[in-house]
Amino acid sequence: MARTLRNLGQQAVGAAVGVTFQQIQKYEKGTNRISASKLHELAAQMKVAISWFFEGLPGQAPQAPDPQTAARQAAVHDLMATREGAELAVKLARLPSRQRAQVLALIRAFAQDDPRSEIA
Repeated sequence: MARTLRNLGQQAVGAAVGVTFQQIQKYEKGTNRISASKLHELAAQMKVAISWFFEGLPGQAPQAPDPQTAARQAAVHDLMATREGAELAVKLARLPSRQRAQVLALIRAFAQDDPRSEIA
């Protein structure tokens, strides 16, 4: 998400920290583990504190959310991991609240058959 929010490609980030874009893909998907030193380099490249990568992690074992909540969280995560999702979030945040409500009404109309479209 940090990479997409900054409009950086996987190849550019990989080159900046000395790995291939395929390795960046593996880090992002969680396929490969990342060393502390490489995480530090990535944080510097993204201009974020290393703690940014750990925000939202609980100090204790988390309780499993109900399946519907888990599905909504996964949908939000998947969207925000895309360039379009990050751009939508930034642009929506800049709109006045009335316009945001209108955009949301339009999106609800498009997604009315999708049970994940409502966030309680």
